[in-house]
Amino acid sequence: MDSTATSYVRDRVTVTTRPYLDYYAKNKIIPVRQNISDLQIHLKRRSILFYYLKIPPAAVRGQRVLEIGPGTGDNAIHIASLAPKKYTLLDGNPHSIAAVNEKIQDTRFAFRALQDLQCIETDFVQYDGTDLYDLVLCEGIIPAQDDCAAFARRAARFVDIDGLLVVTCHSAISLLSEVCRRLIKPILFSNAEDSARILSDAIELFTPHLEQLPGRSRVIEDWVRDNILQPWPETIVFSIEDALNAVGQDFYLFGTSPQFIQDFRWYKAAAVDEVSLNDLARRQLEYWAPIFIDYRVDPGDFVGLDSSDLESKCRAILRNAHVAWTTDDLDLVSDCIQSLEKLRRDLSLVFPTTAASIKDFVVGTDALLRGKHAEFHEFRGWFGRGQQYVSFLRHDNRLR
Repeated sequence: MDSTATSYVRDRVTVTTRPYLDYYAKNKIIPVRQNISDLQIHLKRRSILFYYLKIPPAAVRGQRVLEIGPGTGDNAIHIASLAPKKYTLLDGNPHSIAAVNEKIQDTRFAFRALQDLQCIETDFVQYDGTDLYDLVLCEGIIPAQDDCAAFARRAARFVDIDGLLVVTCHSAISLLSEVCRRLIKPILFSNAEDSARILSDAIELFTPHLEQLPGRSRVIEDWVRDNILQPWPETIVFSIEDALNAVGQDFYLFGTSPQFIQDFRWYKAAAVDEVSLNDLARRQLEYWAPIFIDYRVDPGDFVGLDSSDLESKCRAILRNAHVAWTTDDLDLVSDCIQSLEKLRRDLSLVFPTTAASIKDFVVGTDALLRGKHAEFHEFRGWFGRGQQYVSFLRHDNRLR
């Protein structure tokens, strides 16, 4: 993971910290654990993700794989099961390295069958390796960096020709539901005696929300620590468009989760069309980006919306919410609620379910601010398509 420092304000004191690493190390946690009690279900989840990203098992079997920030190594179990020729895992968190090494020694998993396996404790920005890889995985890391584009370009440097790079992205639209939930943290902070009480109150409050999310596999405590209690930098947004711009012309967008690209061109016509594969992806993204606001939105019901305008409004709310979160200023929380109420009115015709969720969030948060119990009702089930996965293929000039 990256060691780039970022600053935030806490109790009127400016603190410099490294994204993820310092928060994880200070609390001696790796809050990314997956439920792998049913190993076959876990492997199926990862296989479906790779299907969306157009990475068949043969693209991993016998190939060279680099994973940046493997966390607890739960997802690495899937890679090991596909028998790569070379598998290198990099992480700057010693607790992550210990967790991965523990899984490597576990006979239930396929790590021991790999002949070239390395698990290296290092900040990724300081890693001086020179090997190239057929698949580079960089999940859940880039959007928290101070310079997301530079981090993405650095990861891309390790991808060989015809190799694949996998990154995860956030837009302000897709993060809006989580931004709302983070606005509750200052209220919890004002009512709790210590950090342990804040954590337990947050788990109690958000458990009914997460229980409504189909397919949820993450440990609830970890989700709360990572998404509600962890400091976010102002640069948390790293969109698919940002990723396209960062990796440059040597890569083209290959697969996505969720899948949104539709190309009905005849392949021979596409070869002479002035619209490149990446240009087509940008056009599709511009149209479909608004539905990232709510996973419950049926694309068949979507009638279109100005994605730039919606992204701009969501970014403004995110920026103000960031200040409210870092200062625990309840007046700023109220200001954000007013902005959300305006956005709700804008969305009421196009996304009525999302608008109803925002309304229940506004009502529930207002109740919490007055020291009352809050049910949140429709808001409980609102989650955006918060983290988008993207695979990029590094190509030579044939596909330009």
